[in-house]
Amino acid sequence: MIVTLVNGSGGEIPEDAQVTLYGFDAMQMAFSQTLTSGPQGIYTFGDIEMLPERAFLAGVDYQSGTYGSDVATVDPASPLIDLQIVTYDSSTDTSRLITDRLHLFFDFSDSAIIQVVEVYIVSNPTNLSIVPAESGEGVVFFPLPQGYTDLQFEEGVLGERFLEVPGGFMDTLTVQPGMSEYQVVFAFNLPYDRRMEFTQAVSMDTSAVVVMLPDGGVNLTSAQLLDGGVRDFQGTAFRMYNGSNLNAGDELLFSLSGNPGQSSISIFGDTSWQNIAIGVGSLGLVLVLLGLWLFRRNQTISDDAGEDDMDSEDDLPFETEDPESLMDAIIALDDQYQAGDLPEDAYARRRAELKERLQRAANEETDR
Repeated sequence: MIVTLVNGSGGEIPEDAQVTLYGFDAMQMAFSQTLTSGPQGIYTFGDIEMLPERAFLAGVDYQSGTYGSDVATVDPASPLIDLQIVTYDSSTDTSRLITDRLHLFFDFSDSAIIQVVEVYIVSNPTNLSIVPAESGEGVVFFPLPQGYTDLQFEEGVLGERFLEVPGGFMDTLTVQPGMSEYQVVFAFNLPYDRRMEFTQAVSMDTSAVVVMLPDGGVNLTSAQLLDGGVRDFQGTAFRMYNGSNLNAGDELLFSLSGNPGQSSISIFGDTSWQNIAIGVGSLGLVLVLLGLWLFRRNQTISDDAGEDDMDSEDDLPFETEDPESLMDAIIALDDQYQAGDLPEDAYARRRAELKERLQRAANEETDR
């Protein structure tokens, strides 16, 4: 079996990186093999048993970045498999990263607490991957407002993918080149007693900000945000506020006031993401609300894990770092995309993240 490395930055092709090939049978890792050199970036793995339905994935750590191939499954009619890994030269300079859109969603279901869900959609317009300055450190910093509690993530947890630091947290994932392909979804709580001043630092140049809350009861005032009007979503009215062109080092500032009892309908319903996509496609929020649905779905799975076994693909917790479960997640994601149930952009982004996490998890398991 051949694994070919390609330098997406246009630089030298890696020839002395450690490339590891992983094999999975029935979602369980069956073997791994590592090569330390590959002339002209071509790594030839020998004596590989090509069992029917065996799945293969190759991964490499290059210049502090982690990269993986697509997942390929053995077809008995054509058992030959060649894998390709696109690597990039690295940089630790995060100043070139741009937040294309920052979305903030406010949930007033609890009259004394606001749940805030934030969605960052970030572009890396360079041809370099952004990696940590030192091994074990974070890559991108996300600031949080003072007084936040109960920080949660759509994918990953503190102490693993995410690191808590003064003023917020950092994500340890490599940010590969691409437009709007890096996305982080997280939530936290803030106390609310009829009035609140919301202040949050801006860590990256930000092209657009959208704040969304149920219409009626709570009012928002800000010199940075314009009232975007009321939009109907799944039969409920939500008011949107839009801002633009915030610079790194600025602060996002606005005031909330009013009685949340009049706007206590949760922005997060139990609807499926397919219905969400149909309902808000014209607003350009399909991918954002898909992320929110997955975030709420993962919360429900986590809450119910102690009561029910998670036997099906649909019950897979995406925050897992177990290689078998991550492999299962990739295959389930492929099935959803092939069935037409996922937008291409969302599919590509989530698949790339899962592949990177699978390769890292497999490396850790191999090292034990």
